[in-house]
Amino acid sequence: MKQTIEAKEQKLKRIFSDDYLFEIPAYQRPYAWTTEQTSELLDDLMACGQSAGDRTRTDRTG
Repeated sequence: MKQTIEAKEQKLKRIFSDDYLFEIPAYQRPYAWTTEQTSELLDDLMACGQSAGDRTRTDRTG
């Protein structure tokens, strides 16, 4: 059965709410984040949150 993926805009706080469940498949290779990668992600999330009122800013995930 072919599975399709649909992209749509979502607010970041909704993605991290209880509306979504994220699972890592058992066959997924292990991945370890470095301190630098983790810091970069958190900085990006903070910047996104601080500019939440800026309707001209668009961020893409995925």
